[in-house]
Parts: sequence; structure tokens; C-alpha cells
Amino acid sequence: MTHKTATSIFFEIQQFKKHWFWQLLLLAPFTYFCGVLVYQLYTGEYVGDHPAGNFDLTLLLLFYGSFAYLALFYVKLTTVISSDKISYGWNIPTNGLNKIKVEDIASCEVVKYRFVGYGYRISLKYGIVYNVWGNKGLFIKKTNGKKVLIGTQNPESLAEAIKAIIK
Repeated sequence: MTHKTATSIFFEIQQFKKHWFWQLLLLAPFTYFCGVLVYQLYTGEYVGDHPAGNFDLTLLLLFYGSFAYLALFYVKLTTVISSDKISYGWNIPTNGLNKIKVEDIASCEVVKYRFVGYGYRISLKYGIVYNVWGNKGLFIKKTNGKKVLIGTQNPESLAEAIKAIIK
């Protein structure tokens, strides 16, 4: 399901790129748990103060590995700007998007920021951060004092869309 409508001024779907990079990051915990499992199977000794059994470790490896690998290729960040609202969010656990009405926006601008991490983050400076890759995004201060930063790969188009809805 896409959220693009005829009234959309800006529409962007971002997906994690550089899959080799993310696979490399996933390799570390996967290798650790595999190592523990192999050690326990080979020596018959359990690892840690409260060790997990071999069956539990196998389930953990299968669950973690398959979930993380599927998420890598499936997770998407969607941003939609229409004349009356900004909609944004991840496609998991549902396809529903967060919405901010234009009248609830105190200030809004496209900014270049320092590294804040990838995925869903909480930052003291930017509030809730939705970021896939890069260092440019839409920084929104709401009238209730809350802040949101939504990363983008199309900062110029996003800036134009913001100018069109914020008067």
C-alpha cells in the first residue's frame, strides 16, 4: 500500500541501501551467538552465569537472523507532504503513517545535521529521529514543543514542498 495521493506535493520512500554494510553489522552478533552455540555443543559446558540451552540458542539464531535479514530488505521510511499535513513513518509494524497537521507546526525547515544514527532514534537536539542514510532532513518543531527529524535523500524537493505548505 502506498500513501501517495493526487494531492501529494512531495512523496519519498527510502530503503536501507548498501546492504553489504548492514550485513557486515549483522554479522557480529550472529557470529557471537554461533560461537557460543558451537562451544557449548563441542565442550558440553554452558557459557555464562545464566546460560541459555543449545535449543534456546538455536531458536535465537534462527529468529534473530531471519528477522534482521528480512528487515534489512523490507523496512522502508515513507514521507508524504500534502497541502494540509506531513505524513511520515516506517512500514513496520503497520503501514500507518504518523501525521502532523500544518496548523500544529511551529517551525519547519530542511537541515543538515551531524550523525544521529540510523532507524528510529531519540535525540536531545532533534527529538524523535527517523533516518535511513545521510545527513539532511526535515526538522519540525510542533506547537506542543515536541520535535521530529525525518531524514531525506531529496532535500531540494522537500524544501520546495515545505515552502508551498508553510505560509
